Amino acid sequence: MNILLTSPYQLWPDNCGCARRTLNIAKALTRLGHSVKLLSRTTVNSDMDLGPEGEWKYYSNWGASGHFFNPSFLSGLDYFLHKKNISMIVASFPYQTMMVIRKAREAGLPVVYDAHNVEANRFKFTHNPFKAYLVQKTEAYLCKHAQAVLTVSSGDCDLMEFYYGVKSYLLPNGVNTRYFTPGEKDRTLVSLYQLEDRQVVLYFGNYDYKPNREALHFLIERIWPTVKKRYPKAILMTIGRNPPSWVNGNPDIIATGAVDDITSHLRLANVVVIPLMKGGGTRLKILEALSCAQVVLSTPKGASGIEGVDQKGLIVVPHEDFAEKLIDLLEQNICPCSNEYSRQIAKKYEWQQLVGNIDWESLSSMESQ
Repeated sequence: MNILLTSPYQLWPDNCGCARRTLNIAKALTRLGHSVKLLSRTTVNSDMDLGPEGEWKYYSNWGASGHFFNPSFLSGLDYFLHKKNISMIVASFPYQTMMVIRKAREAGLPVVYDAHNVEANRFKFTHNPFKAYLVQKTEAYLCKHAQAVLTVSSGDCDLMEFYYGVKSYLLPNGVNTRYFTPGEKDRTLVSLYQLEDRQVVLYFGNYDYKPNREALHFLIERIWPTVKKRYPKAILMTIGRNPPSWVNGNPDIIATGAVDDITSHLRLANVVVIPLMKGGGTRLKILEALSCAQVVLSTPKGASGIEGVDQKGLIVVPHEDFAEKLIDLLEQNICPCSNEYSRQIAKKYEWQQLVGNIDWESLSSMESQ
């Protein structure tokens, strides 16, 4: 099959969850023998191999209005639909719905909605009623006209049925276990961040995403003072683009910003923490840390959608018990990348296996919902 994947976001560099999900699905489809085309908002070339028949085109950003009308995006759609014998469009997020559905109808093509989150539910908590209303209406339209909907967790499957009355197919977020691997600490990074004889607690995510900022604020204001009283040599490392200004100036907190090699940074941690209290979907960051054989301490919201919680590799506690459990883990002086239970959980979420579980040809021939 010739499958076109569209995204309203920049996909390269792949330093956010929306980029990693779309690109890993594209890679897996290519390995499964499909011809994959990508249409995304970016101007940076990547070295990702889409195979001999694969192709990646970029379109220009038209801001918020571009979600509804973007001549550059429409031009890219026309190019693929008229010249590349496309069999199916897989649309990430509902924001370009009107353009995608119209062009798909003209070409007589099925559309599959790859729902990274249930956007209506996510925007419900943004305190912007008009935007929440608009997102829900747009997502409802896409669900109505899509041949199938893919969701990342059983919880999101339930939400799709609650909001739109549609049955969805489960395609969880995954991890590339060949890239995210256990390994020794990078001594250059240890020296750069002055981590000798320090126990490293690490939290990573993109801080332009509000739930990540709120989780970091909770970690710094509510958890970290208690931890530091017990373990003065502990240090908190936050990794991700656009860290808030209020993390600066604390000698016991390292804010790296975005990094080129997240794996080498993950290997520095004694404990990876995911103190999320809001948000949807399945956390790519948890799977990536588990794949590096790291012990992960998470809230129930942070670990939602992940099976195999064994309290040995992935430890889940309510936010009110987070500080006490983190202190308990630091007392154990855990060696980085040493937890085989974590690695075994991650192996259940290998991208190739997850994407291969979907019968893509059957999806393309279904009646729209």
